Amino acid sequence: MSAERISKHSSDESKPELHRGTAETATAPFNLSSADVVFLTTDNVEYRLHKNILSIASPFFNDMFTLVQPSQGITRDNATDERIPVTEDSETFDDLMRLLYPVADPPLTDRHRVEQMLEAALKYQLQEATDILRAAWRLFIPLCPLGIFASACRLRLNEEAGMAAKQCKDDILASSSTNSWEFTFKCTINGAINTEEMAYISAGMFFRLLLYLARGPAPFDDNLQNFLDPGPFFALSRSIDTSQTSGSTTGTAANASLVEPDVTLRCRDGVDVPAHEVIIRLVSASKLLESPIPSCSSSKSTIYEVDADSGTLRILLDICYPFAPADLDTSIHRRLDKIITLAKRYEIEKVEQFIRQRFDRVIISRPTTSYFLAMKWGWAEESDRAARFVAKRSQLVYSYAMEDSSAKIYIDLLKRIPKIYGSLYRSGSDSEGLVLYEL
Repeated sequence: MSAERISKHSSDESKPELHRGTAETATAPFNLSSADVVFLTTDNVEYRLHKNILSIASPFFNDMFTLVQPSQGITRDNATDERIPVTEDSETFDDLMRLLYPVADPPLTDRHRVEQMLEAALKYQLQEATDILRAAWRLFIPLCPLGIFASACRLRLNEEAGMAAKQCKDDILASSSTNSWEFTFKCTINGAINTEEMAYISAGMFFRLLLYLARGPAPFDDNLQNFLDPGPFFALSRSIDTSQTSGSTTGTAANASLVEPDVTLRCRDGVDVPAHEVIIRLVSASKLLESPIPSCSSSKSTIYEVDADSGTLRILLDICYPFAPADLDTSIHRRLDKIITLAKRYEIEKVEQFIRQRFDRVIISRPTTSYFLAMKWGWAEESDRAARFVAKRSQLVYSYAMEDSSAKIYIDLLKRIPKIYGSLYRSGSDSEGLVLYEL
């Protein structure tokens, strides 16, 4: 912490420690007695600021000061000295406040510092500071387009992501030694490996960057490209996870005529699913019964609240019952991630074991999806087998599972696919022909 940035608060000697030590006070103009609000950074520096300045600059702060402030999360020295904690350190917070106050602006010459300030400005809805910082940040795009792309995706700034992607494409075109431009993923992947920001964006975002680059110099409107979210181009693949499974064929319903259900599981979509307590406890799924709801006088069974949608819960219960399905049918295929996530949340090992024992069938039919799901669940052997199946293909394959996986995981997968490195893309290629969808 630099000496010029902070000064020791003269009266802090006798005060209790805040966070990780005695609080210090920032230098002028953030130490004035006219201030009427105090913020405390993560490294224990007090910023004595003025509500009127912050309220004018930011709807966020205006709402904060308009609403009654809760006492939780606010530290006090006395009844009139409240400190509002922020998640920024003093370096970032100081620079950001200097953009607001009528003092000299801080230097904007370091990409990472500008990025940290920009993230804070977006969070606090500081429009003018955001505009200044975005303009300064864009100047770094020619120097590190992949890093800016990843950070722009993380900050949900699609315009900057598009500018960085275009710079990547221009760099590739400039370095091309042939007239009929041919793109290989290897150069982009190798560059991305050394970009730590890739760990903070999804594989889906990185996939859309690769698809954009793979289109080559064919003309299209760069401004229409959306890197942040799957648009209509990927809607077909993502729509598979929205189907609802009818309860009429579930094991719990089929067995209701033999033994009347004695518990009801109420899902977050408001649907009640009947079940049998003895079965739930036999398969060590007792965590499903941890949140009882006070029953109505008309209720014949105890009602438990379950954090799941009814379609996924019904399939999970089917697997738990003695007459579990012999294999993974289509309804289970389409909900694998939800089922395993639910099983892990409620620690139901039988469900995970059931799917894992039959997972090879999924790997064969949907290897890319299987790879991302197995990596997410920590299934090392299954993810390795799925990667080997993916490596046999010579096309990009999109899966909805990419949206919930790190780009680093996808980059590791692409490194194992030499067929994709140099054999696919030439000038004028039809982008639709570059991609397969796993349904």
